[in-house]
This record gives sequence, C-alpha cells and structure tokens, in this order.
Amino acid sequence: MLRNTAKTIMIALCLGGVLSPAASAQPENESVKTLRLATREFIPPYVYENADSGIEVDLVTAIFRDMPFDVEFVQLPRIRMISSFEDNQLDGILTQNVTASTTGCPTEWYIEHQNVACRSKGAAFRSTR
Repeated sequence: MLRNTAKTIMIALCLGGVLSPAASAQPENESVKTLRLATREFIPPYVYENADSGIEVDLVTAIFRDMPFDVEFVQLPRIRMISSFEDNQLDGILTQNVTASTTGCPTEWYIEHQNVACRSKGAAFRSTR
C-alpha cells in the first residue's frame, strides 16, 4: 500500500508542476526544495496539533524521507486550504474532496476510514445530553 500511495502522491506532484523528471538528479550543492502541504488542523488519529504526528502526517513523511524534498505541513481550515492552494501559496492539499477545486490534479484516496461506535456487552451506557 505504501508503494501505491507514494506513486499516487508523486504523480499528483509531477502533474502539478512541483516535481520534474530531473528532480531526482538534483546536484548535491543545490538547496533542497521544501514542499508546503496543507492538512486539516486537528483530526486525531490522522493529524495531531502542530502536524507533528498522526497517521496521515507519518505516512506522507515516510514517503518523502528518501527524496530530495523537505515537507512542511501547514494546518488550515478547509476553505483556507483551497484558497491558499489556488493562490499558489501551497504545493498540495492532503485528504481533500476532489470536487473542492478545479485547480491541481486530484488523486485517488490514500487513506480510507469509517466512523463506528462500540461498547462492551453488558456495559451500561448513559448519555450526558
């Protein structure tokens, strides 16, 4: 799955003009490009405060670990993520609805989840509302 995810993200970045085929042949004396990727502000377990960790942050960090790029995660509300991307202030948006903007190149989902609630059999349940 990680290999397919890396391929999907790399294709999106290449099509978006962030990466070029010559990027991997970058001379060592040139500075490393920093990719500014937007993510939601706080959606545990996917993204925690300051985007220091979380499933999505850890996955993208692992993908770019051996590439000539640094990744800067920018946490923004959904609407500001879109407007900042459209204004070329960001190189990409993580986990965004493909119909949110016509700018860029949407990719396939690389994180899928379903919200569920569970409780143990026989445990009392009380609502506080």
